[in-house]
Amino acid sequence: MSALIKIFNKQTKELDETKIPLVLKEYRAKIKEAKADLALKDKNIGDALIEQHSLAAYYDEIKAELYTFRSHLEILMKKRAGEVNRLLKEHSKIDHSDRSIDKLILADETYIKYSRLYVEVDEVYNKVRYICKQFEQRAYTLTNIKEILKHELRDVTLTKEYD
Repeated sequence: MSALIKIFNKQTKELDETKIPLVLKEYRAKIKEAKADLALKDKNIGDALIEQHSLAAYYDEIKAELYTFRSHLEILMKKRAGEVNRLLKEHSKIDHSDRSIDKLILADETYIKYSRLYVEVDEVYNKVRYICKQFEQRAYTLTNIKEILKHELRDVTLTKEYD
């Protein structure tokens, strides 16, 4: 089950900010598993070839979830920026320039909170993206090993008669 489902309020379908740290903790735990999943040492080549595609798909799925998670936070940041902008235009007695509005948005506590969450999610997303690239390299390595072994078999001479 996608960890993303846990961050949405079931009634309002809105992002529940209080659950984000727990979900990030789950994703970080999955990242810790990657080192063992990527390792080829002491693994049977056949087993490694078989698990390669399922593991790559597993981490690609995590990457997609984190991308979606990150996108939801971007939407929240833009929504908050719009709210602050509207509040300033409607209720401020001072006619703010675009630059001063941008600075006031960046100083808004809620916007800062969403920005910090975005940075955390982005960090985890980038780690998973890097893991996915490592799985691509692992696939090339396994293919190369398989080809080397295949070519080595050409040099094997049968010395016994098999009837």
